[in-house]
Amino acid sequence: MTKCAPAHAHLDAPERADFEHIFAVNVIAPFQMLRAARPLLETSNAASVLMVSSIAGVTGIGASAAYAASTGELNTMTLSLARV
Repeated sequence: MTKCAPAHAHLDAPERADFEHIFAVNVIAPFQMLRAARPLLETSNAASVLMVSSIAGVTGIGASAAYAASTGELNTMTLSLARV
């Protein structure tokens, strides 16, 4: 795994492990947190969930393609979960 996320133009630089790590932190972890909090959310009369993302998920900018993709996924997942 590389030490930092490679720039968008360096398509050969990111390894699979880089993408997996970034998605684990930015997508899977928030989903697992929400699953763990679900019992409390369901019993509350005024529960809310706040997901913090980045403009990179909308514009495709940011530190790397993996980062931009993961924040876009978090945005999409948040919209999907809000419907539940």
